[in-house]
Order: sequence, then structure tokens, then C-alpha cells
Amino acid sequence: SLSSSSNMSSEATQGTPQRIELTEAQVQMAHKQLRSECNALAQKIAEFEQERNEHSLVLDAMEPMDSNRKCFRMVGGVLVERTVGEVRPAVAENRAKMEGVIKTMQEQLKKKEQELIYFLSQFGNRSMKDETADEVKQAGKQSAPKSTGVLV
Repeated sequence: SLSSSSNMSSEATQGTPQRIELTEAQVQMAHKQLRSECNALAQKIAEFEQERNEHSLVLDAMEPMDSNRKCFRMVGGVLVERTVGEVRPAVAENRAKMEGVIKTMQEQLKKKEQELIYFLSQFGNRSMKDETADEVKQAGKQSAPKSTGVLV
């Protein structure tokens, strides 16, 4: 079962590696799950980076504006009227929070990748290692920021 692989991962983090016997199907399933978790984290990081970039674009566009100028902001799916002076700090705070979330998720991804590498060193065969290395590289490319249109 997959619980065997989670036991292995906790042993890896505790520094007392022990060889656990798994069937080939269990190894493949655990490997697939670890890869899937890494890919999901990389995708979420890319989404948050995109959101952060959009917030930066909005802040850049608001920079030269007068603080008393009217602007609109989407709050919980509702468009509300505010001033630039009210919205600018909130957007900056949201961007800062996103940066914290991105950093935390990047650390989680790094740990998960290390867990995957350890798993492969214990149970993987050559084709699994090559396939995983390609996917990890691809996930890293996906998390690169993409440019979008400027909101004015």
C-alpha cells in the first residue's frame, strides 16, 4: 500500500533510512503519487507567481495616480468603488502575502523533490529516474512567470 511509501518518506526525513520491501506495483504507484504531488505544487506555484505579477502590474499602473482618484476593486466577486489611496496598500499587502505563500510552496516543492530523489535511490529503476528527471525539469519551466496584458 501507499502507506509503506509514506513510512519510507518519514524515515528519510528522520535520517534513519531503512530499506522497505515493496512490490513493483506499490513502487510504481508511490512513484506516480510523488511525481503527481511535485507537479501539482509546481503548477500552484506558477499560478501564484502569475497572480503576484498581475498585482505588481496594477501597483505600477497606480503609482503615478493621485490618491484621491476613484478606482474600482473586485472584492469577493463584487465590484466596489474606492480611491487609489485605499486600494494601493491593500494590493501591496496581498502581493506581499502571495510572495510568502510562493516561498513556502517552493520550500515544500524542494522537500518533495528530495523525497522523490530518495525514493528513486531506494526503489527506482533507470527508466523511472530518467522519466522523473524530465518531469521535474518540465515543472520548473512551467513555474516561470508569464507576461500578460497590462490593466489600466
